[in-house]
Amino acid sequence: MKRLPLLLLASVLLSSTLLNAADPALQNGSFELPKVEKRMTEMEGGNPCLTDQPTDWAHFILRAGKKEGSLAMGMTDEIARTGKQSIYFDFDKLKARGWTAMLMTSLIPAKALQPYKISLWGRLDRKRPITLDQRRPYLRFNVEFYKADEETQVGETEYRTVRIPGSLGKLLFTSAKWSQAYGIVRAPEGAELMKITIACEAPSGESDTDGTIFFDDATIEELPDDFPIAPSNEIIIEDETSEAPEPLEPTEVEPAPVPTPEKK
Repeated sequence: MKRLPLLLLASVLLSSTLLNAADPALQNGSFELPKVEKRMTEMEGGNPCLTDQPTDWAHFILRAGKKEGSLAMGMTDEIARTGKQSIYFDFDKLKARGWTAMLMTSLIPAKALQPYKISLWGRLDRKRPITLDQRRPYLRFNVEFYKADEETQVGETEYRTVRIPGSLGKLLFTSAKWSQAYGIVRAPEGAELMKITIACEAPSGESDTDGTIFFDDATIEELPDDFPIAPSNEIIIEDETSEAPEPLEPTEVEPAPVPTPEKK
């Protein structure tokens, strides 16, 4: 009997165990609040943190770089995987470095040594897709763990990264369907809280980045204690018709860590 690669084995086990996992929903993980009309930037109120209903989102931050193009972010009712709304990141002929869009959770309860699956669904804009011949932006998950005092970080920050829309050998995000982007991490010993940052930015390069990507249905799922975790810092992508994800090609440039706001 052939041995399955660790990443593929993990995917098979993941599919067979999720039915028994804890409720994976993040509060407002489907970005249904606040209600928006068409596209609204975070400055216009398109911000999933700004609701009087329960939400696990704490910060929706755009850090601007030099004025060579721009990056905008917000919420929209143009398209959604579930519900009626999603968030978007819109690159407008962006050439400059230093532009980063970030969505961060508040501190969420975590269990020491527990494996977690952190996921988000993405889809390109049909009218303005991000293409392979551009300076391809990064999608990154940063996962931090803390003690109960909400200030003492436990272990190192976990990073998971992928290029949008993929590579010549594997197109990961398209405008025709939603694709799930996920990373699996294990909470370190002593962890009691966790914070997740979803970041999108363009690396340095000669060309520009132009196009829009939508995201919906962010979740955090507990996995079995003995779930195998592949030694990779890459985000795994699979669409709704996939049976198992395939390992991605190594990213060409390792992005710098995304700065985070001051801890509570």
